[in-house]
Amino acid sequence: MKQNLERVVWSLVFIFLLVFLFVQLLGLALSWPLFPEDWAFILGLLLFWLLANKLLFGYGLYISLADSFLADAELDEARLRARISQPDEWLRPLALASLLVAWLNELDKYRYTYYAAYLVVALLAILSKFDMLGYNIIGNYLEGAFWGATVVSLFVFALDLVAHTYPGEILAHSALAETPVPLPDSP
Repeated sequence: MKQNLERVVWSLVFIFLLVFLFVQLLGLALSWPLFPEDWAFILGLLLFWLLANKLLFGYGLYISLADSFLADAELDEARLRARISQPDEWLRPLALASLLVAWLNELDKYRYTYYAAYLVVALLAILSKFDMLGYNIIGNYLEGAFWGATVVSLFVFALDLVAHTYPGEILAHSALAETPVPLPDSP
């Protein structure tokens, strides 16, 4: 009974959010000529969300697997090896903890690309603010795209910070599990 009630409540919340989003987009579509910055915001948000998709889901899955590893849960090593774009000869001798850290390093190329694209949009928005690119011509659009990109960048930056706290814990946990800690000799 409680699960059914909970499912109904979550369904109603989801339907409410979809209706709210539809009404907002409809209102935005009707007032498009009046608010081009809003469209630039939505476009910046969607484009940077697409660019950050690999990072958002990659960091989320990495954090989940790292938590599972630290809780001594069973992980699928073959699927983890498939996520790393290195030859099998290089991956074969690595322990599970090293594979997790190597997978986090695989996400770096996407992270640097994302931050470079965000930096370009930020610099263009700043230059247009100082009227070096013509604020009245494209400045409003660049500012809208910048704020849309910033929303996604906050999520990417937060997940990036959380994910990069795990390698030290993973390697320490792995070292403790593999080698016993010698007790100090008593005097």
